[in-house]
This record gives sequence, structure tokens and C-alpha cells, in this order.
Amino acid sequence: MAEVATLEEGFRTRWPNLWSLLNSKAHQTLPTGLREYLSGDWAATGADQLDRIDALAAEIIALLGYRSVGDVYRSDLSGYTTEQQVAEFACELSVCAALSRIAKGATLRPPIVGQEKRPDVKVAILGHEIFGEVKRYRDDGPTPSGRSIGLREQQPAAQAAARPSRPRMMALVSKLRGVPDQLPDATINILFVFHPGYGENQRYIQQALFGDASFLDDPRAIAIGRDGLFAEEGWSKVSAVAYVVDCAGVLHCQELWRNPKASVALPAAVQSVIQGLA
Repeated sequence: MAEVATLEEGFRTRWPNLWSLLNSKAHQTLPTGLREYLSGDWAATGADQLDRIDALAAEIIALLGYRSVGDVYRSDLSGYTTEQQVAEFACELSVCAALSRIAKGATLRPPIVGQEKRPDVKVAILGHEIFGEVKRYRDDGPTPSGRSIGLREQQPAAQAAARPSRPRMMALVSKLRGVPDQLPDATINILFVFHPGYGENQRYIQQALFGDASFLDDPRAIAIGRDGLFAEEGWSKVSAVAYVVDCAGVLHCQELWRNPKASVALPAAVQSVIQGLA
């Protein structure tokens, strides 16, 4: 019990803003996800990352008010059971803080009339109402047999034992397909994607959006293939997708793809703002 008490006390002292967002039960025993974040060979790295997450929490609380932030995040943060959930929360917080800074305010996880699922944030930028959804998909790399880049490189089923892992595009398409369900209709919607891992992650995302053949295409001149997410009718809700990375607590937009088939296009002025997040 002494060891547990020491961990909780240390957390309260070092990361007071995150501590303030936890419920009373989590104050007694930190959720498993946070405990795992601070254990094992990478405990020091986890602690450094929590330093940055706590700073983001402090900033967004200052911008939006403690009650509005706590009401949205307390239940989830207090119940995280995996490190992955904590990492996903960090990404969501990073985007929401960056957008709140630009917009001088935001609504976290706003309710959508007639829809059960919610986007992560709503802001007003240059007079435009923007909804944002944040996703993080870690790439743990290929199997020992390697990885195919394109769908056409897949080997026959008879050679399955020696087949490399499926193209990253296929995994991303599968994980991203349901994103429009969280977004409202007839609005400007931006998906922010974090994709840490191996390989050319920016190109994998581009391939998932535009189709198998787009891997090497110039982002400014891509045709939509039939196997890309942007070709799907439901994805007309998504105005644009931004590939973002967090560098020492500062959010950078590495690439932004506008959806040529979006029902509501992303205004060029808003695009420039998102591309200049840092």
C-alpha cells in the first residue's frame, strides 16, 4: 500500500493539472493506463510525456475554464486501462489546445442533434464554424517478412505463410472508415491524424484517402481512386484531413489534404491557418 500511496502522491505533486481532472476513485488508485505509462523500461519517457500533457491541460483549462474541461474529460481519464488510451487522449488534448489558442475558445466534444457520437471539438476560425475529430494510429512496423506498399503487390493465398504484412493503407482504411459517423452534416469537418511508427506514414495516409495508386503522387495534384476513402459517399462529410505531429508540446501540420468530393469545402483561408498551427 505504501508503494501505491507514493505513486499517487508523486502524480499529484508533479502533474497537478491532470490530477485535478481525475475523480476521487482515481485519486485513491491511479487508473491502470496511467500506471502503465509510468512503469517498465520506458517509465522515464512516460513521465516526460506526462509533463507535456500536464502543460497542455493547464493551457486548455486556462483557455476554457476548469469546469468545462473537467466535465468532458474526467470520466474517461479516470478510467483509462491502457497506455494507448492515454496516448490518444494526449493527441486529442494537443489538437484541442492548439485550435482553442487560435480561435480564442472552443467547445469540447459538442453534442450533435440527432446523433449519438460526438466530434472532439468545435471552434470558430475566421468566421467559419469548424468541427474537428482526432485519431491516433500507431504503426508497429512490418512482420519479419516485410510489408507491401501497394495492393497489387499482395501474394496469392497459397503463399500466405511467406506473405508480408498487409499494406499499411489497408489497416488505415479499416480504422478510419467510421470517422464520418462522429461528424455533423453540412459543416466544415477536419480530421486530424497522428500516425507514429515506421515507414513513410504521410504517404500511407495519402494512399488510404486517395487510393492505392496515389502513394507517390504529389499531394497537390492527386486523382481519387475508387479504393480511396475520399471516393466513399459517407466521406463527403470530411472536408479535409491533416497529418499532424506533436514536437515537444508544439503541434505541427505535416500535410493537409482537401477532399475534392466534400459536401462543404475547406476555405483556403482556414486551410492556411491549420497548416500554420505551430
